[in-house]
Amino acid sequence: MCDFTHVKSPVTIASEPLKHMLFHYRMPASGWAYAQVIYGGESFAAFSDGVQNAFKAAGGVPKEVRTDSLSAAYRNHTNDNDFTERFNELVTHYGFKATRNNRGIAHENGAIESPHGHLKSQLEQALKIRGSYDFQTREVYESFVADIVARRNRRVSDKYAVEQRQLHALPRTMSVNYTEHYLTVSRTSTISLKRVTYSVPSRLIGSRLLVRLYDNRLELHYGSDLVQTLARVYASKGCRARNISYLHVIDALVKKPLAFRYSQLRDDLLPSDNYKAIWEYVNAHLLADEASYYMVKLLHLAKQSGCERQLGRFVAASITQRQLPAIRECEAQFLVIASNIPTITIKQHSLSAYSSMIPGGLHG
Repeated sequence: MCDFTHVKSPVTIASEPLKHMLFHYRMPASGWAYAQVIYGGESFAAFSDGVQNAFKAAGGVPKEVRTDSLSAAYRNHTNDNDFTERFNELVTHYGFKATRNNRGIAHENGAIESPHGHLKSQLEQALKIRGSYDFQTREVYESFVADIVARRNRRVSDKYAVEQRQLHALPRTMSVNYTEHYLTVSRTSTISLKRVTYSVPSRLIGSRLLVRLYDNRLELHYGSDLVQTLARVYASKGCRARNISYLHVIDALVKKPLAFRYSQLRDDLLPSDNYKAIWEYVNAHLLADEASYYMVKLLHLAKQSGCERQLGRFVAASITQRQLPAIRECEAQFLVIASNIPTITIKQHSLSAYSSMIPGGLHG
């Protein structure tokens, strides 16, 4: 049995509200379960990714998979051949029988609907015991949920050992659980997909990429090479959203710091409230060129050192005392020379690619 369920607990990631749901997979005979955090809606990508990961975690494929009338799997406006094409491919790949309850009768899925409530209740209790609904990253929260489910599964391990013997072997490869899109990286080092603008490494400017869109991430391919993985962001209905990282463009901006001041993405390039406070301070107390230079050098140091949060806290704390630490002072405290890591170089682009970030082009 499998289904989606909404999570009402006020979970946040780095203090930002996390709108999400759970894909819940359960084997009723033993009570063994799998749960996966889902960031979008009940899409085929989310269903496919969740059910395939559940098969892998279970160590095999059941003879039958039952759902309600998920629009991600069924054409609900017809009675004949009502599998969607991609769901039919998934069924064929794994060799299970797909069934569903009668349309519009949710209680027929009771073997999963009732456990939804138990799982979410346990999640809420665990969050209260933890003392905080805030997590540093999505991955930390996902691990938290997985630990809760693992504890539940340990209580039914004997029953599940019997049920597991009835599962079919997994195929050698997974079925497709993404959609593909071809996109060209803009002059501002961004791509746009599903009403969301993402920044990508500046070395990719002008490149045509194959983007594989999953429920929780984007995989960017140049030719046969995977060159970048980005966390997926969902735009609210009727709105647009952005997912911008200074890490992607700071190496180019450090050569022309004034580009930072006039960039349309400037506020998005500041990774936290501390850095926003630092920019507000230097912009008010330094000359325009000096403020831009300081901010770009600080962000460059954050990338080089890998100490983004510590560096931001240090400088923000200093300016509350009306003392702005020099970049050299910050370097002496935070800079760690890391070993060189080979990277794939796609193209070399001149800084003129960033001219669209400044009215009239780059100057100075």
